[in-house]
Amino acid sequence: MFLRSLIAAVAACLATTAVAAPRVLFDTEEGSILLELDDVRAPNTTNNLLRYVEAGFFDGLVFHRSIENFVIQSGRNDAQAQLRTPPFPAIASERNNGLSNTYGTIAMALSGSDINSGRNEFYINTGSNTHLDENFTVFGKVVYGFDTVEAIDARVTYSTQTPYHPTLIYSAVEVADGAFPLLDAHSGSWFDPANSGRGIVLEIAADPENPRRRIMIAYGYDYSDGGQVWFNGAMPYELGAHAIDVPMQITSGGQFGSAFTPGAVQFDTSWGTLHIEFSSCSEGTFTYSSSFGDVVQQLTRITTPVRRGCDTTNS
Repeated sequence: MFLRSLIAAVAACLATTAVAAPRVLFDTEEGSILLELDDVRAPNTTNNLLRYVEAGFFDGLVFHRSIENFVIQSGRNDAQAQLRTPPFPAIASERNNGLSNTYGTIAMALSGSDINSGRNEFYINTGSNTHLDENFTVFGKVVYGFDTVEAIDARVTYSTQTPYHPTLIYSAVEVADGAFPLLDAHSGSWFDPANSGRGIVLEIAADPENPRRRIMIAYGYDYSDGGQVWFNGAMPYELGAHAIDVPMQITSGGQFGSAFTPGAVQFDTSWGTLHIEFSSCSEGTFTYSSSFGDVVQQLTRITTPVRRGCDTTNS
């Protein structure tokens, strides 16, 4: 009995101290793809991709190969079809690790038949390709962005399997382990299902001076002491960030209709801070630290931007 209890206690401890898997965000012209890498069953292959990401190697490359319902592949050519020389040596194969080339998984491409030739090229399976398991190392999976993967997969190609218009990768960045990044897809209206009198609108804009940066714009309204309260703020953030603090200002007072009194309107440019963090593309936590006090709200999306679908498959 004691041994059984001890084993249970150890298992519980290991479960609580488990480290979340590394994640990488690919920002493409078709949308975002969030990958979760398996650094337990494919540690060397995972580390290999992460160092290419850290080096900025994939920025400006394209998905140069697309075979519908088979694979989409990248890591070789830029938008001018020029080869980019990989800065790191080939790695040893980690095939037969228990992972399989099923739909939505990521694996290393090879040079010819040499199973130890994986370097900079990878592919994402857009079909069930278990026959590739014998030679190719699977090391992760898509956890968000299946609509993006399918859009790339459906691009019309030449007979060489090269798309007429290859999809450009703007940038690839590592995301905090296990975290869900701030995405362009989070733009839209959010509300509190428990209190329809509160809501917020987010707009995520590209930073024209830095392709690896976005600008979070937040605005909305509430009520206080019978008066309307408007709040708004903006803050830039680096692509791949999973949380942001936005300094907010408010405009309060002034009733609706005949009760409106312009002189009662007050401005507070340092009202407080809005902390934004998401657990998926459709669920978020909004924490207000303000002169009204601290409030935590679990908000839900009620709109979806065009061509930035709220794709939660496998997430």
